[in-house]
Amino acid sequence: MTETVLLSQVQGEGLSRLLHSLSDASAHQVVLFAAVCAAARFAALSLLLREGQSRPWWATLPGWTPGTILIALGAGVVLGGWRWFGIGLAAVGLYVLARARGSVSFPWLRVAHDVLEGLQYAAVVVFLIIRPFFVQTFEIPSPSMEPTLRVGDYVLVDKASYRFREPRAGEIAVFRAPTEASTVAGGPPGLYVKRLIAAPGDVVEVVAGILYRNGVPLHEPYIAERDFGDFKLVNYNGKLLPILRDRFGQFPSGTMYLETVPPKDLFRVWDLPAEPLPSSTYFALGDNRNNSMDSRHWGLVNRQEIVGRAWVAFFPLNRWGVVR
Repeated sequence: MTETVLLSQVQGEGLSRLLHSLSDASAHQVVLFAAVCAAARFAALSLLLREGQSRPWWATLPGWTPGTILIALGAGVVLGGWRWFGIGLAAVGLYVLARARGSVSFPWLRVAHDVLEGLQYAAVVVFLIIRPFFVQTFEIPSPSMEPTLRVGDYVLVDKASYRFREPRAGEIAVFRAPTEASTVAGGPPGLYVKRLIAAPGDVVEVVAGILYRNGVPLHEPYIAERDFGDFKLVNYNGKLLPILRDRFGQFPSGTMYLETVPPKDLFRVWDLPAEPLPSSTYFALGDNRNNSMDSRHWGLVNRQEIVGRAWVAFFPLNRWGVVR
């Protein structure tokens, strides 16, 4: 039993490393990979022709690729728990393959050629078309979104929706970290994932650990802890400034206002009224409020920095589901 558990852990870690490598692959790496596959594929094709195995014109086209994709999707769905639906997808994929190739029994060289062909087209389509414009994978790097998303979870990021509509309050978004996230709060650069709490024009306040949007307390069943201090966005000398107090009434370090407001003015600034969010800006918080560096510390998220909406968690498989 112990050996089975250890083997499962090793396989899971291997798959996690593979997903991490794929999600971080650059465009140059993808082009190089596709070029290598293309060269190997044509080498295999030349060997096939040298052996006198004539191939019809459609054999060099990706006509079998939909079948391969359906089989892979079917396997993933079966692992996700929808057994019969996944088996149905895989069966359709096998039928498409049989129709495309005329037979499901191939010599090893032809199989190698087909696999390389599939990798080539998949690399180009997935990494150079789908990922930049439609869907991208993202690995959760920190516990700031627990319990909704945990460290090591992989999610699909929907990049298409925000091309046709604006982000909405309550959605979990992936965005490029503001400069202040590193310079002020000491966080790493790169992509962040947080929940969008407020949109342009909204007024946000946290009073006694309760979050108010436009004066209405929000029902937040997703947060890890409630007692996470007070917050408001104020106008200080013509500049919008997020100001935060912890549960003990103190002003914590690693926040924008400590870089701007003299210590003697902190309590006076706290008494200023809360201001609405400017146009094209969003207020983002982690669900794990006491363990999250977010808009309370480094300010608002600009619309142009939002990459997409966290859509589906797909790995580990026991945490598969729509992100809400």
